[in-house]
Amino acid sequence: MLDISKIKSIKAFRWINYTIIFFLIFIVYSSSLLHRPRGDQVFYLAEVAQKSSLWDLTIGSMDLNRHRKFDAGDQILFRPGVYLILGVEKYFFGYNAIYWQALGIILHAVVIWVLLDLLLLIHFGWEAVCASALFALLFVNIEMVIWHHIHSYLFSVICILMVLKHVYLLINKTDKFQKHYLSISMWLLLGAFTFEVVNGIALLVGIFLWKLKPQQRQWTLLIFGVPCVYLLASFLNYYLHPCSISLQTHKNIGAFLHDGLIILANWLYIGLFPFELQWLYGERTVIAPHQLTSIKPLHVYSFPTAIALGFICTYVFTYLKYAWRLNNPRKWFALMVLSFTVILATFIDIGRAGEHLVLEVLSMNTYYMYIFWILIFVSLYTLVDWRLVRKEVKVSLCIFMMTFMIINGYNVSRANDWRTEEIIKVNGANPH
Repeated sequence: MLDISKIKSIKAFRWINYTIIFFLIFIVYSSSLLHRPRGDQVFYLAEVAQKSSLWDLTIGSMDLNRHRKFDAGDQILFRPGVYLILGVEKYFFGYNAIYWQALGIILHAVVIWVLLDLLLLIHFGWEAVCASALFALLFVNIEMVIWHHIHSYLFSVICILMVLKHVYLLINKTDKFQKHYLSISMWLLLGAFTFEVVNGIALLVGIFLWKLKPQQRQWTLLIFGVPCVYLLASFLNYYLHPCSISLQTHKNIGAFLHDGLIILANWLYIGLFPFELQWLYGERTVIAPHQLTSIKPLHVYSFPTAIALGFICTYVFTYLKYAWRLNNPRKWFALMVLSFTVILATFIDIGRAGEHLVLEVLSMNTYYMYIFWILIFVSLYTLVDWRLVRKEVKVSLCIFMMTFMIINGYNVSRANDWRTEEIIKVNGANPH
């Protein structure tokens, strides 16, 4: 029989800690409410300036990136979810940027809620709270939260986390598996039409469940169907509304592999040592490019990195063989989540295959680290068998995470304050 008092205490633990984390998020990001539209958001607002109805801003603009007049690009992508979210915001918020900014903070808070829920599901303890609080104020996440042009990416992160929650429940329970397959497929479908990387994630989830749940493979076909539905919808849209699509790249498979490894290594380095680099706060939150090129140990051709990669490959091969033989669902889950980072880097690598790929992605597109690091947090948290960790180690780890959280949160707040002060200097007390 269920202990009602215990259930209530668990719910209270979750809500109290989440309320504290949300309060910290608000303190750190509150000054960003005064930020003005910038970067691609300015071009978007110019593009839809003549549209006023909700239909024109959403359904009528679902393929806007394929027919843009201002700052055209990414025509190959089909992102109806992106323009659905932007259209709804434009219809209800208009040009009042404070509401756009508030929604970004709220979406980030929802991500943290789902993350905390997932980590508590994997292992219930203070470690989950500390990890969620640290990610909530992680400095490299700043651009994803405060740039209101990419709220759709935050929504796609929510979709990914909901998929992971249902996958974890599916591999640890035998009842109501149909419900979990339907939920996984629904969240993957929503995410796929918002951020194309989710299609690659869908394939990995399908392969993972095909291996672990052979008796339910007919349901796994639903998951494999997600990228098929996305591609069909994209081709149909192109057929009905043709546009000019060009694929230009001079890179071979080796170059893609090289750049993908560089991206992953630098994301890891930047997240661990963000204050070793110079950050610039203009139209975008960027890292000074000259500093990235000076990180010699992260070059894949260097001798230390070659040894590290060899060690990692050997470990992964051994781990795969071990996990496959023992059929360990929890470890397979952690490996699946970690492999999502490779999918992310691969899609970004292919999608931005220009001459200055690595420099552009690492310097200009810092918001991708938000997705990378949330996947790292989940995979590492799952890999640890917390039952075997001594209490003293857990306490030390929580203290370390809280200390790092304070340092990151302080610098996020400073960055937001600085940008707000610059806006007020130029535009007066009301920057809108």
